[in-house]
Amino acid sequence: MVDQYVHLGGIVCKNKNTMPDAKAKTKSALNAYAPLAVKVFGSTSLDVETKLAFMWSLVLSRLLFNAHILVPGSAYIKELNQTYMRVLRKIIGAERFGRTICDREVRWRLKVPSMSCLLVKARLRYLKRLIATGPKPLIALLALRYKGLSLPWVSLILKDLQLIWKSVSLCSGLGDPRTSFHDWISFMRDGPRWKSALASLCFIDELHALEQDTLDVVQQGHLSFKCSSCSKTFATARARDAHARVAHQTKVPQRFFTNAHGTCQVCKTTFHTYQRLLRHLCDSRRDRCWKEICKSPHLFEKLSDEELDSLIEANRLACTEARRNGLSHPVAKMSARTSACKRIGRTSA
Repeated sequence: MVDQYVHLGGIVCKNKNTMPDAKAKTKSALNAYAPLAVKVFGSTSLDVETKLAFMWSLVLSRLLFNAHILVPGSAYIKELNQTYMRVLRKIIGAERFGRTICDREVRWRLKVPSMSCLLVKARLRYLKRLIATGPKPLIALLALRYKGLSLPWVSLILKDLQLIWKSVSLCSGLGDPRTSFHDWISFMRDGPRWKSALASLCFIDELHALEQDTLDVVQQGHLSFKCSSCSKTFATARARDAHARVAHQTKVPQRFFTNAHGTCQVCKTTFHTYQRLLRHLCDSRRDRCWKEICKSPHLFEKLSDEELDSLIEANRLACTEARRNGLSHPVAKMSARTSACKRIGRTSA
């Protein structure tokens, strides 16, 4: 017996958890995106239409593969959307570390729908295929009710139909999908009209509150985090810190207390690489080690600027090699071990 297994290209879990499937899809999409991130999606010589074509064929084909047969939760959609928006921001040149615009405006400028809208359209296209050529046993199974309730996927489809009914003028003459489903079946069998209705669905979630979202993020009054080097302001502390690292080459103080073999000077856990040790020291959720260093910095070994530059250069070369191999970052080859030799993390030696 197993708790989860791969079925139709997705991961099905016994406890109905959809996150393993989402993480598998994002990992596959990032493996396709990372080698081309700079040369294709970040290129200044390629037009936007070509970049979007690459995105649809390489990234979205993996993110959305069989996603229409699931009932996704908010965490599932958020997981897919992170990779989706990462590619869109690279195409438009609106990285998150700068004076950035909101995700909705990025999609609006590129004239592409949101991840939620993409999933709605994928489910509705699949419903049309089921009605046209689907096996009768499957249709009969979807029509079943348990304790007076429809199956979760059927309830989701009805919500999707209600969305298109209320938002697209071409569908306004039809009745409520919950009571007039046969009218919708006839409408879906009319291929050209159904395609036009789905095309009109693209930007319904982009138009709503676009101006307000833009003001909340871009207006000077809301950019309350100021860069100490150039006086630019940002919407979040994370955006300000990322800007400082990229634009001004600012080094976080934790870097000076790292080392090449990746051993924490406080808890003595060996992470084997500089990058994993730096993540450990910078983790705001588990900051005991960094607080100890800040309390008595003279008790711990501190790197010089030359030693730190050497570590950063070695890490940069490792990241470059990983991207050449189709990875987004260097893959850990050994598990971290505590001072008691207890293995932590998921990587096996």
